[in-house]
Amino acid sequence: MTPKTDISTAGGAGERPYVWTVGAGDVAALAELQAVCFSHDPAGAWGAAYLGKLLTQRAFEAWLIAPFKASDAPEKPRPVGFLLMQYAGDVGDIASIGILDAWRRRGLGEHLVVVAAAAARSIGADRLLLEVAEDNEAARRFYESLGFDCVRVRRGYYERADGQRINALVLQRPLSFTETS
Repeated sequence: MTPKTDISTAGGAGERPYVWTVGAGDVAALAELQAVCFSHDPAGAWGAAYLGKLLTQRAFEAWLIAPFKASDAPEKPRPVGFLLMQYAGDVGDIASIGILDAWRRRGLGEHLVVVAAAAARSIGADRLLLEVAEDNEAARRFYESLGFDCVRVRRGYYERADGQRINALVLQRPLSFTETS
């Protein structure tokens, strides 16, 4: 899976997005990003304690992304997005992904999916899975542009704050071991 979007200008001429694996010192930033990205759906925000517990399990891995990092900067930049993945046998299951509104449509989400695909392939996974709310048109278009197809519908899976039940679409994308990332 190679990014289709030109991400080389996300932070400035010739800069590349900066991605790092979430460590213990990054859990609060991950939780903050997840809460902001899912502020429309408070049930979707999991909190630092829960995320920290997940990340102590070998089956989970998460990444943070910043638009760029100056090569001489001693510290990590402030992240603007994240991806949380669970490994389950031959599947990399994207449990949660988000990019701050101001940074969307710049290739950063796609870059995270490429990183996740490479990680999943490295442990022998042959596909990525994720769930998306049926009414989330922007996310559905994004995933379709990356080659995800709907393989199942989970009726009434999500519950909105107003009590409305929304279907979840289970999307899948095969991983070819001949692809480059």
